[in-house]
Amino acid sequence: MTNSFIRIGRFILRSQIRTAFVVFIAVLTSVIILSARFYGREDFIEGILIEAHGMLLDILVIGILILWLNEKREESFRNERYQDEIDDFRGWQSEEAMYRIRGNIKRLNANGVTNINLYNCYMKNVKLAGVNLSEASLQGSDVGNGYFVGAILKRARFEGAYMGDVNLRGANLRGANLERARCQRANLRGVDFRDASLVRAQFWEADLHGANCRGADLRDANFRDANLRSVDFIGSKNNVKSASLRRKV
Repeated sequence: MTNSFIRIGRFILRSQIRTAFVVFIAVLTSVIILSARFYGREDFIEGILIEAHGMLLDILVIGILILWLNEKREESFRNERYQDEIDDFRGWQSEEAMYRIRGNIKRLNANGVTNINLYNCYMKNVKLAGVNLSEASLQGSDVGNGYFVGAILKRARFEGAYMGDVNLRGANLRGANLERARCQRANLRGVDFRDASLVRAQFWEADLHGANCRGADLRDANFRDANLRSVDFIGSKNNVKSASLRRKV
């Protein structure tokens, strides 16, 4: 008999739901026994109804709060897993790495995450039109021939990144850091470079038609043979004195 009780006890304790249910039954039984003499009294029934309404309201409010907190926690765990997967492919130079990284960027973006760590990632030929990578870290990454049309890249960091032949037409790079970035032959038409750091960046044969470079830092930037038609350099730091602005004849 004692062994049977021990087995039943272990069975109950192995599950939180079973344990909670047994405790509930025990408490309910005790309450019924202690309250039996009050049943049928009008004031007692009225009190129960009042308490029932309060309990339902508590369940509603606390239940919604707990569900919201659990959802946020699960979303945080998912986001950490997506970033971990990006970390796993960091430094890999393969098409598979690019596709895996791209998929995780899209998942993070769908969850509202933009400041993604993409340092030294291989994203050559990646297609991310309209992506939001504001404040993302892309230092040393390879986004050559990437497609970022209309992307939001405000305050993103591209120091030392390879951006040859990248298509950033109409993208927002306001406040971004492109120091030493290599943007040869890039499509930068209509790009918003306001207040961006373009120090020592290379724009050989790049198309910057209509780009907005107001307040940008152009020290030692190289625009050799670039298309600078209608580019707005008003207020650029150093007044582009040390920037090479040779155009293709």
